[in-house]
Amino acid sequence: MSLILKLHKRKEIFERILHDCREVESYQIPKSALLAAEILAEQGLRKEALEYLDIGEATNQYGYQKTFRRQIQSLRRKLEN
Repeated sequence: MSLILKLHKRKEIFERILHDCREVESYQIPKSALLAAEILAEQGLRKEALEYLDIGEATNQYGYQKTFRRQIQSLRRKLEN
């Protein structure tokens, strides 16, 4: 399986987990999306990293909001330049 197919499959799984856990109120959801974005960015997969940052922003409604918002914005700026 190619790297791109693996990434799409992992994103599919992650989105399914997000859907299934939508009633779980935890900062772990946006934190996981941010970590995935950081890994993808390190691998040079800019578009995929930005998609995970979008997920992180959309789910950032729990504890540590300000911290995650700053981290997401910082990585987004790096990726958009």
